[in-house]
Amino acid sequence: PGIGRKTAERLILELKDKLDLQKMEGLELQAVPKTAMSEEALLALVSLGYNRGQAEKVIVQLLSSAEFQDVESLIKQALQRL
Repeated sequence: PGIGRKTAERLILELKDKLDLQKMEGLELQAVPKTAMSEEALLALVSLGYNRGQAEKVIVQLLSSAEFQDVESLIKQALQRL
């Protein structure tokens, strides 16, 4: 179980209007490795109300320091750090 394609697309549609792109100009963004696990974890954290930038930072830190067998363990560790 996890977030499927339709749910992810719906979340993106619902949340894209809430982003203030003018405030985001000039911000340095860290790239999250583009794996299915990192994308699913990021979407889950954002859907729980966490700031996308903070969630990305935590996911990058976690993935660079350890390997995760499943997305659930990655999300649990991220929640402990947020």
